[in-house]
Amino acid sequence: MRLLKWPLTQEKIRDLYRSKNRASAEKKFNLILAYLEGIEAKPLLTLRKTLISWQPYILNHFDRGTS
Repeated sequence: MRLLKWPLTQEKIRDLYRSKNRASAEKKFNLILAYLEGIEAKPLLTLRKTLISWQPYILNHFDRGTS
């Protein structure tokens, strides 16, 4: 049941990469982290930790067009 959040998480990440600018992407990124906070499913906890550690690289996409 808890992994049912995975498809919605995928959509949120896709939407993040469709952002028009870094400010919008940062807001969406923080919403994803908030959404994943408190979820007990290990794969999604791992995803949250990975996103946190990769945050500068992910958001770099909106400064330089790469990630």
